[in-house]
Amino acid sequence: MNRLTTAVILLFPAAYAGAQEKPRPVKLTHAAVELLPVLRRGGGAQISPEYGWELSVRNLRISAFGFYVWRHSTGDFMRDTLTVSHAAVPFLGVGSEQGRGPLGGFYQVGAIWRGQETPGFRKAARPVFRYLETAWYYQLAGRYDPQDIVLNWGTQYLPLGRFEIYSEGFYRFHRRAGDYGQPQLLLRHRRLGRVSLGVELEVAGGHVTPFLGLKVTMK
Repeated sequence: MNRLTTAVILLFPAAYAGAQEKPRPVKLTHAAVELLPVLRRGGGAQISPEYGWELSVRNLRISAFGFYVWRHSTGDFMRDTLTVSHAAVPFLGVGSEQGRGPLGGFYQVGAIWRGQETPGFRKAARPVFRYLETAWYYQLAGRYDPQDIVLNWGTQYLPLGRFEIYSEGFYRFHRRAGDYGQPQLLLRHRRLGRVSLGVELEVAGGHVTPFLGLKVTMK
């Protein structure tokens, strides 16, 4: 039994307790691909497919999100997250994040907070955010710097004539290394809601790389 399998079993024992009951079918919650030619000279291009799914077992909700990044200048990178929460407290969960990049693989575990499902905060945040989530991770393995706090967000769609403007992205707050984030500002036509034109800023410490490209959302 490898280290990853052992950590998952220790982290999610409740999921195994509910395994005797037949789970509901897996629900696809997200599918998209980003095509982002870089604006800055020499930065290359980026192609990134994304996915998300959800599964219910008894009172447990198991959800996942991940993406794969192919970048011409720096090589491939992949990241997957898995979160388990209980119906009684859907705004809190435990989760893991694992992936692989140019420096090798990494694996970390932690706590998840979903603002869009938190009583009180949900009502106040709904006019601005479709989702707002924070994860506190502790790294168990890997050569990457520990990633302490991760903020993920997606805003509501703001009408702008025949178009809608919105923002999505994430930002990582590191304790020792420089912070890292990929905030996006996107614009889509109401009749072409699955295709968005956007600007992404890759923030890595004190370096900022702008990307301009398309995001195609299938789900």
